[in-house]
Amino acid sequence: MTPGRDLIVAAYTNCRSDDKSTGLALDNAAGMLIGNVLIALGVVSGLAVIVGLIQTCAWYSRTGKEIIDLPTLGKLLLHILGTVSTLIFLVIAGVSVWWLILFKIQYNGTFESNISTPQSTFKMLLIVSFILKTVDILHLIIRQSRIDIFFIDWERSKSGTANTVSAWRTCFVANEFNEIQTFRRIHVAFHLLFTLFFLKVINLENIASIDSRFANASLPISSNYTMEYESIFRSGTGFLVLLGTVFIQYFFYILIYQRLVEDKIINFVDLCSFSNISIFILDQNRHGYYIHGRSPHGITDVNIKDMIMNLERESRLMSVGRGLEANSPEQSFIMKINRTFRSQYDLLFRKYDVRKSK
Repeated sequence: MTPGRDLIVAAYTNCRSDDKSTGLALDNAAGMLIGNVLIALGVVSGLAVIVGLIQTCAWYSRTGKEIIDLPTLGKLLLHILGTVSTLIFLVIAGVSVWWLILFKIQYNGTFESNISTPQSTFKMLLIVSFILKTVDILHLIIRQSRIDIFFIDWERSKSGTANTVSAWRTCFVANEFNEIQTFRRIHVAFHLLFTLFFLKVINLENIASIDSRFANASLPISSNYTMEYESIFRSGTGFLVLLGTVFIQYFFYILIYQRLVEDKIINFVDLCSFSNISIFILDQNRHGYYIHGRSPHGITDVNIKDMIMNLERESRLMSVGRGLEANSPEQSFIMKINRTFRSQYDLLFRKYDVRKSK
């Protein structure tokens, strides 16, 4: 060693600059995530208040109220809670997809420790969204249980006595009405089947693993390998798969099934005309729906020969149209009921209750 020169000792450790930069990036991302989520929640909360006000104003107009009372404020709160639950779920889904896309390939040992706080926030928001959506579903069930539905039979008696008109047509239409109430464009069984197919058969669930090697879902897995998953990655993957299957089914129904096979709503309106029965629905005091099913032939309780002749005359435009107005084919309407009509309706309903109680 030469005198006058300093001795420099360098110690090397087994570390990589990529790991340090990745850990720093994850630290920053985890800190920014909570702040961004809180900002998003503030924005969606304001949006939920606006949507709730619009829904409450529509409900207020349909009920015919003249003052803002306690039920009106309660309805506003329920509308806001229902909208908030949906928007919170969308925020959770967006955050999950964002983390899945940006940080899946960077997952390492430091990721789990850096993401513990965002995971707690994520789970808390998911629980809050579930509770609020449960309240919204209960509110929906209560609204549906208060709807008044009437079936109007236009059939004329052949003998001149009203009691001789058969009630089987009304029962049949009411049964079909009950069936289409549960009709959905998205088939639940096929939806779950498609989801399992994409996750298990195509192995898209591998994307949610903590191993960055499985960013490609088609990567083969050894038999002795135990797959571990990250909750945020699983949420993002599940949301994308569910959303994709929904779009597939929806476009299939709109573009193929509804055009080439059947449209259940139009078929039900045709059944009402074929049965000579109209449907009167009141979902609020001054709002409702009407399906005009009065047959242009006057009488539909006929034999098969007369039935075919009536349909043949209608196809050749030898009878009046099915619409409510003379030159219009429209048979379904949204009703705005005035105060006089509602008062008369309530009076008739009270008389019916009195007669029924005797």
